[in-house]
Amino acid sequence: MAGNAQGTTWQITWVAENNSDHKEGFKEAIDSIFKAIDLSLSTYVPASIISRINKNDPAIVADDHFINVFNKSIGVSQKTNGLFDITVAPIINAWGFGFTKKASVNSVMIDSLLDFVGYKMVRLEGKKW
Repeated sequence: MAGNAQGTTWQITWVAENNSDHKEGFKEAIDSIFKAIDLSLSTYVPASIISRINKNDPAIVADDHFINVFNKSIGVSQKTNGLFDITVAPIINAWGFGFTKKASVNSVMIDSLLDFVGYKMVRLEGKKW
């Protein structure tokens, strides 16, 4: 079986003793899991939780998928002293590796963007951003 998720495709192959009547049920279950993850964490889905957080939507409420990934990411950021940082999108976008075209990057621009970067500046309070 195969499907689409996170802007790419997935495929699962398994071997069974007989032709399982549950194959379609499995695909529907897998699709529903991927859809829930997409609606939470996909930057390709404008209405996803992460997309809305990135747009500073004050009404957003995080789900369990987002909370789990956020907490793990902050943990990695702490263990690496910020070498891994979930807030670097402004710099990534400036260099043209994100969703925007490359800007005319210089040290002044990077310095100004750094005001918006730093994993210590973000937090969840319960399920609110």
